[in-house]
Amino acid sequence: VSGGPKGAHTRKLAIWVGGDAAVYHKYEPLLRDLGDQPAYIGDIGVASVAKLVHNCAGYVIQTALAEVFTMGVKGGVDPLTLWRVVRQGFVGRARVFDRLADQFLPAVFDPPNFRLRLAHKDVSLAASVGRELNVPMRLANMTLEELTEGGPSIVAHQSMRPETYWPASQSECVTVCAPAGPLWWYTQSQRRFVADSTQAPTSSGLLTPG
Repeated sequence: VSGGPKGAHTRKLAIWVGGDAAVYHKYEPLLRDLGDQPAYIGDIGVASVAKLVHNCAGYVIQTALAEVFTMGVKGGVDPLTLWRVVRQGFVGRARVFDRLADQFLPAVFDPPNFRLRLAHKDVSLAASVGRELNVPMRLANMTLEELTEGGPSIVAHQSMRPETYWPASQSECVTVCAPAGPLWWYTQSQRRFVADSTQAPTSSGLLTPG
């Protein structure tokens, strides 16, 4: 069952059932009296697995939001303003699980829906801001490691600056690579990104490239 106490009071409950299909269909009307989304999903035990998938995803997403919102607020954005605007972005407008139907479930990944090098750039910048503001960004850095596995194909792209590279370890260097342009650094004193084609500002406390 998923929906919590509020769902139980309002009958907005998802009820997932595993076991004998005939038994489920016999008692489905009763389940519909309890919740608005009963579903038979397979053999006995699979409903428990589905519940774990749902709940674990929720807590991981909650942890990721805590990371990035802490970074955003410490970076100078009002928390309510931040919440209001990100809800209207691409991620905010999409229902989390609905996006799995775009590519993952049909296993169709061509054409890609976003450039890997741009995704890497975005997460690199966010992780850099987190380091500068002393915000723990464990999930963001794990995501960056996953994106970095595609690094060779990214760096080979003709629009990337040849003298920049993806660091093998995020603890070695906080250089941020930007396509067809200068390096970008986040400065706590100015609370903004600044472009520098040679090295990071020494006052920012960031490591210099390479």
